[in-house]
Amino acid sequence: MPKAGRAILIQSHLESLPTHRVQCFELPSSTSKYLDKYKLEFFWKKSNTEKGLPLIEWDKVCRPKSRDRLGVQKTKAVNKALQCKLTSKILTNVLVFGSNI
Repeated sequence: MPKAGRAILIQSHLESLPTHRVQCFELPSSTSKYLDKYKLEFFWKKSNTEKGLPLIEWDKVCRPKSRDRLGVQKTKAVNKALQCKLTSKILTNVLVFGSNI
């Protein structure tokens, strides 16, 4: 499977499955590292039995598409962003509707 196809599978499945849990709870760093390692291994492997050789740094793969990269997201960054979004929604509702939540 081409690398672009693997990047799409990572984005559509591996990054979207834990979204609710990532939004509500701060993941331990070991869990974030495990999920990123799983994405990395899936992206670079040649077949079900052979591991592939990384051709570029994982940090470069994780850069946004606007910077001519693949746009794979790091789990820790997504965790922080979704928690901030949820906090913002909660605070906005408290300010708009009062403190009765």
